[in-house]
Amino acid sequence: MRSIAIVDKNLWRSTMERYVDGFVIPLPMDKVDDYKRIADNAGVIWKEHGALEYWECLGKAVQRRR
Repeated sequence: MRSIAIVDKNLWRSTMERYVDGFVIPLPMDKVDDYKRIADNAGVIWKEHGALEYWECLGKAVQRRR
């Protein structure tokens, strides 16, 4: 866990206004409908806690790399 010391309140505000959080999750294609249902619920909760937007993206035929 990282800790951040906030010295300038205005600097914190300008940084948080541009904050983006993203995840990449490998998912079997036969589980996509289950994931969408869970993700829809998560999006509602995140917006209740201040998220301005919520996006889900799906990549098909993505090459597996080791």
